[in-house]
Amino acid sequence: MKRKTGSSVKKNPYISMDGLYGIKDELLDAALLYHFSDHEISQIIYGNVSLLRAIKISKLELSGNKVDSVLLREKLSQVLSNYYELYNKFVNSYLSYMENTLDIIANKTDRTIDEVVRNIKGIYEKNVIPTHTTINILRFYKNGLHKQLLVELFVDQHPESIYKELISKQVLSVEDKKLNKSQVNNSPKKEGGDLSRNNFEYLHDTSDDAKEIDLPNDPREIVESAIRMLEHASEMYKEKESDGEYKDLYDNLLEEQNELKVTIENQSLKLRDLEKLIKSNNKQIKGFTSEINQLQMSNTRLNQNYENQLKEQGKISQTLGETRKERDTLQAENDTLTRKINNYEKETNTLLIERESIFREESNKQLQSSQLDLRQVQQELEDIKDKMNIENSNNLKLMQELQQALSQIDRLNKDYELLLSEREELLRVKTLSESGVQGEEETNLDFEWLAKEFNYDNTPT
Repeated sequence: MKRKTGSSVKKNPYISMDGLYGIKDELLDAALLYHFSDHEISQIIYGNVSLLRAIKISKLELSGNKVDSVLLREKLSQVLSNYYELYNKFVNSYLSYMENTLDIIANKTDRTIDEVVRNIKGIYEKNVIPTHTTINILRFYKNGLHKQLLVELFVDQHPESIYKELISKQVLSVEDKKLNKSQVNNSPKKEGGDLSRNNFEYLHDTSDDAKEIDLPNDPREIVESAIRMLEHASEMYKEKESDGEYKDLYDNLLEEQNELKVTIENQSLKLRDLEKLIKSNNKQIKGFTSEINQLQMSNTRLNQNYENQLKEQGKISQTLGETRKERDTLQAENDTLTRKINNYEKETNTLLIERESIFREESNKQLQSSQLDLRQVQQELEDIKDKMNIENSNNLKLMQELQQALSQIDRLNKDYELLLSEREELLRVKTLSESGVQGEEETNLDFEWLAKEFNYDNTPT
């Protein structure tokens, strides 16, 4: 005989919005639970004792259909995030439905599934799909790839009111219940806890002698009903003892009966204390009534303000999204400009280096040429200095000669003046002396001698 190989269960991550814009986990989980009937929810959570204790619902209440649907969904949605295995069961059961829904919408609209999800808000506003389906698609498609679109979905809606609508789902009709029962009976039996749940439904729903038990609200009557159920289960257990089909169910019911007895005793003591407390509090309740009315009015105003703030936050988030897009665009442009600036700086540096190299070469050439010219000029200056020194020496000699010539001229001028005075004196003597030739000859001799001495032309004019 071949051993059965267990199928691996897909592990889906818990997808949360972290309370963004009032979108709490309990709202998302309520949308997930909306897809399931009370009957299906009871089937899934029946074997989880820790969960039932957390939501304070017993197996007996669950099996007797005495749990209010709204209360069940409210309690379960508030704690489902803490029970991953149950959450994973609900998600895996839902995913195939979601895939079929998306396939249908994609075929109807000639779009890809990804395009359908991105434009889910428009499809939702046209009433093509309900609220809970829209929430679930955005939450679970590709592990929440487009979950941020939930913010846009709730911009004009109050998350709290949506949550109340989701948990107040109508209980299935009798025909729907019968349909679910037939689906359960026709489905293959599973190992472990699922088998006991199927047997439990068979015991209370499909047996010829069994019927739905309408449990009253009084705790004692609940115990009596439980005892009758146990007796009935005991008879069926004895009939089926050979195959052990109802052993687990019988043990569970017996355990719950003992728990109920202890609970009833404890509740009876608490009930007496509560009756005394209620009497003493009745007077205070009357006094608190007016305050409650005022607080309710204040609460109404606060809720209105809260709704307005949520709408404003939605608009701000939309503006923030647009601003982020603009920021990304500007950032891209800034990156482009930065790259251009870097390239320009590199080109500029290259040109500067080239120009500097050329300038240095030209400057070196000019400097070398200037040094040669300077040497020539310096040599010419030296030559000029030598010439000037020679000229100065010549000029000094000429000055000396000039001084000598000037002194000689002064002396000659003095001699000339002396001669003139003497000539005049002689002429005067000549005119006065008419008497002697000897004297005349002597005078002429003297004059000729003076003329020779001073190189003077004595010829009469």
